[in-house]
Amino acid sequence: MKGKINSMENEIKILCNIDSSRRVTQRDISRITGISLGNVNILIKRLVKKGLIKVEKIDKKTIQYLLTPRGIREKAQVLYNYIVNSYKCVNDLDAAIYKILVDQMNKGRDFAVLFGVTDEISQLFIKRISQLGLHYIVITNVIALEDFIAKPYGAENTSIAGSRIFVAVWQPDYMECLKDNELNISILNPLGYL
Repeated sequence: MKGKINSMENEIKILCNIDSSRRVTQRDISRITGISLGNVNILIKRLVKKGLIKVEKIDKKTIQYLLTPRGIREKAQVLYNYIVNSYKCVNDLDAAIYKILVDQMNKGRDFAVLFGVTDEISQLFIKRISQLGLHYIVITNVIALEDFIAKPYGAENTSIAGSRIFVAVWQPDYMECLKDNELNISILNPLGYL
């Protein structure tokens, strides 16, 4: 199944490249997409056989690839499905984050440590944390996290003192960092809720 998905992804990459530049060569497609030149050749032949692209010979040395009307529809449908599925994923993740935060609030925890680099997922956390009126801090390395927990809970900061904290981690590398640490805190991964 995975091979079939990769093949479909590669076919779409090729369709997109051909759509953006008719004068693209197989070598160009290989370089841009990271697909080996041999596989590009095989996939182009498959796309021609499926009726998604056609090949026109301009002269002895130059070939032009064109999307057929069917190829244009196929590319549009796949991109549409990708966008819809992406939004569904984001909405599911947002719901999981909301559930995590409400569960933590119900347990009396009111301070979130977002452990990881700032990205789109951390922005979902920050949006929900702000809506729920929780406090938070973003920490990007284990040493800073250990220092923060050891203070206790940043005691010099009165808005943190006495808070019960939890750590949210969403990036696999950061989860790996916490495996061997014996921090006495609740560690949550929203991706585990999906």
